[in-house]
Amino acid sequence: MQFQYSPFIIPLILAALISSWVAVYSWSRRANRGAIALTLLAWAVAEWSLGYALEIAGTDLETKLFWGKSQYLGIVLVPLLWVGFAFHHANQAKWLTLRTILPMSIIPAVTFALVLTTEKHGLIWDEIGVTRTGSFSALSVTYGFWFWIHTTYSYILLLIGTVIVIRSIGRMSGVYRRQAVVLLLAVMAPWIGNALYLSELSPIPDLDLTPFAFTVTVVSFTWGIFGFQLVDLSPIARTTVIDEMNSGMVVLDTKNLIVDINPAALKILGMSESAVLGQRAADIMAAWPELVQKYGQVMEAVDEITIGEGANQQWFELRLSPLHDRRNEVVGRAITITDITPRVRAETQLLESRALYKQMVESAGDIIYRTDANGRFTYANPIALRLMGFQSEAEVLGRHYLELAAPHQRHDLRRFYNRQFISGETNTYYEFAAITTDGSELWLGQNVQIIREGDKIVGFQAVARDITDLKRAQNALALARDEALEASRLKSQLLAKISHELRTPLGGLLGYAELMLINTFGVLTEEQKRAVSSIVDGANYLTRLVSELLDEAQIEAKTIKINVARFSPRNLLGDIESSMQMLARKKGLELTVSIDPNLPIRLMGDEYRLHQILVNLVGNAIKFTSTGGVGVHFLSVDNETWAMRVSDSGIGIPENAYDYIFEPFRQVSSQHYLSGRGTGLGLTITKQLVDLMGGRITVESQIGAGSTFTVYLPIHARRESQP
Repeated sequence: MQFQYSPFIIPLILAALISSWVAVYSWSRRANRGAIALTLLAWAVAEWSLGYALEIAGTDLETKLFWGKSQYLGIVLVPLLWVGFAFHHANQAKWLTLRTILPMSIIPAVTFALVLTTEKHGLIWDEIGVTRTGSFSALSVTYGFWFWIHTTYSYILLLIGTVIVIRSIGRMSGVYRRQAVVLLLAVMAPWIGNALYLSELSPIPDLDLTPFAFTVTVVSFTWGIFGFQLVDLSPIARTTVIDEMNSGMVVLDTKNLIVDINPAALKILGMSESAVLGQRAADIMAAWPELVQKYGQVMEAVDEITIGEGANQQWFELRLSPLHDRRNEVVGRAITITDITPRVRAETQLLESRALYKQMVESAGDIIYRTDANGRFTYANPIALRLMGFQSEAEVLGRHYLELAAPHQRHDLRRFYNRQFISGETNTYYEFAAITTDGSELWLGQNVQIIREGDKIVGFQAVARDITDLKRAQNALALARDEALEASRLKSQLLAKISHELRTPLGGLLGYAELMLINTFGVLTEEQKRAVSSIVDGANYLTRLVSELLDEAQIEAKTIKINVARFSPRNLLGDIESSMQMLARKKGLELTVSIDPNLPIRLMGDEYRLHQILVNLVGNAIKFTSTGGVGVHFLSVDNETWAMRVSDSGIGIPENAYDYIFEPFRQVSSQHYLSGRGTGLGLTITKQLVDLMGGRITVESQIGAGSTFTVYLPIHARRESQP
């Protein structure tokens, strides 16, 4: 390769050096938004400028052709990187993805490949030569078909990038107006340089001014973006950080002239940007002379101010901060004004609600107090002081809550609230006796809540009520209940004793009467036999009555036992049939019995008590049946249950009597029922025995059509059952 000096290469080499410096400068600030895009653009311009300089310096066609092709790397990249930088400058880098970059890179890539092989196809340069004008020489070419595609595409990219940058510049305001002028010149430089070259109006014929123009662009952008140092990289960042902030911001220079202001501050002032920028702060703030006087010369301050009156009054936080340049000299002040009206109003409402709360607490009819985490009083309302007999809150504060509890209650009280503290249970209820200052006992029922700060328990709050009268009433009821239970126990004991004492003479009376009936003491006349029979009947009735009373007393005293053993249900049914058949025949009734073949041969239960239950049920059935018959049936209900069912065709039971026929000494209030003798204990004892066996009894009846009683019992009865 052969080169010769030409004065035209100096500005190109200078442009390449400047662009390289810009690239290095931008790379050193690559943390700023878009700095990497600016770095790449600057390197591409540097490569283009240097390649063009070496093309001009070349003395032969081969050298010029080599560097002419080489500079195309920068030529094809500059438009593409220009668009990328524009998107970063406008804070729209989110659109730069592989899905958008790769398609945009196709034509530049094809163009560079065709440049390297243009001699073979002529799609970029058809005819290649060298043109000379004085000391200036460069390639002289005629352009092929693909060159114009590349040129058109490059202009489209340049236009897109330019529009994006101009639109972002249009959003600048305040101190950024000077920056906007610089950036606008930077955008226009490539268009001006390229227009001069294509229109052949360049001062040097065939000299392409585009690399120079792009060098101007890169340098201008670097100065305009980094020189002001009020934002990281682009004015769009200012829009994001300042224009869109809720707080108002005003920038003053050293003469107190407003050089920048954001929309939030304009809204507070109620003015337009054009009416504010460049004006004296004192003139704009004339409506608030007290603020001008107080802060007119203050460089740094934080305060709360109010604007307006009544319903229109607003509160703001005012901050003044000095602005310094690189030499740390003050160049102005920044004023920020935050809208804190909601916070102030919330604080006011909080104070009002606290005052209302205090008023409610101190006028409440319930005791309200608080303690710290150790249980020492930190507050007590007036009703608490009055009920406990204290004259002032000072007598209570700092004392431990256990000091006010009755001595016999303190141990349980301490354990209860220690458990609440350890478990962290939010709310508890407890009743205890307190001792007032005059020594009297006061019962309190209180809800205690835990007070937390974060995860830490810092105290307790209690709402208590005087329940002394309630406790007295409860104690009176408990005493009355105990007295009633004791009276019932004594009654049962008396009843059992009387029943036992009556059995002995009744047994003797019945024995002598039965001996007289069999002529043991001589032959009786018919009239005497009738009299003795009446004595036997009466004695038997009294014996049954005494037995029922004794059973009822034992059941009520919970001394009766259910003795479970294996028994034969068939034998039990046979015994009932034998013992009750004669009574049924006397009334002309038919007694029928049956047993379910699926019922087990052996069952577990108290055979004696089962016999007693059946005697009561069958005896009642015969007593209240005039015609027809009585049936006794043993049934297998399921694998767990069997049943004894007694049915009759008697007078029936009214439905309203179902609820009380099992109550002691209660009988159906009907002439038909009252005509039969009885105590009203038979069904009561029957139900109580069934309950003790773990079973249940049901009744179904219809007036004039008979009744059915069914006793359901567990097949697998317990070995021994006690009440």
